[in-house]
Amino acid sequence: MRKRLSLLHRPCIANRDQRQAFCAGNPKGAIVMSPSLMDKLRMIDASSRAAPKDACVSEEATSDCYFAQESFSLDAFSPLRHMTKQNLEDIFSFSLPRPLSPESLVFLDTETTGLSGGAGTLAFLVGLGHIENGRFVVRQYLMRDYGEEPYMLSAVADALSRFRMLVTFNGKSFDAPLLRSRLLINRISAGCVPALHADVLYPSRRVWKLRLGSCTLGRLEEAVLGVHREDDLPGAQVPQAY
Repeated sequence: MRKRLSLLHRPCIANRDQRQAFCAGNPKGAIVMSPSLMDKLRMIDASSRAAPKDACVSEEATSDCYFAQESFSLDAFSPLRHMTKQNLEDIFSFSLPRPLSPESLVFLDTETTGLSGGAGTLAFLVGLGHIENGRFVVRQYLMRDYGEEPYMLSAVADALSRFRMLVTFNGKSFDAPLLRSRLLINRISAGCVPALHADVLYPSRRVWKLRLGSCTLGRLEEAVLGVHREDDLPGAQVPQAY
């Protein structure tokens, strides 16, 4: 825990040269842009949630943004035999290219500085999930300060370019458009974001809306998957906490 806090505590430096000077132990020319996120995220006690026994965890503070990765055994997920082309087309109501393997899908979620979108809203945390070498890999990219946005987006763009289809929950109307706009504002090609997009929200509404009434992600997790979040920060409070 102490190591993780020290990584998050590192201040943001205005440009790459100053970052390198800071990392080399010569911070004289470094300009600290804001306090660390440690105090702002103090309410989130991640240490109380132990990783699954089969999880492989790694994390690091790069010279540009904070990055963490975990991988999980596929045994914890529904059998992949259900992820057939026909089943996916029936669920999402559009044709899929051939071939399309589960390994070519990338799951995307973001945490943002606001919930209304627009040019002033930034994604400060981007999470990507995909299947690799028989495991489900989760990668998280954290922008600890606004000066780190170009570097975080560059890393995310590089990771996204490997996949053919995007999978989100309500990402068609929020996460994907926001990410594309931030990429363009930072002069990074938005072509890395897969054009093929499966948004789980819409088929969820078709199947469970009449039965459940509410089809928020939290409600679906509880009613359909039997998952109850513990020590979770409500999404509406995330921008203020950041």
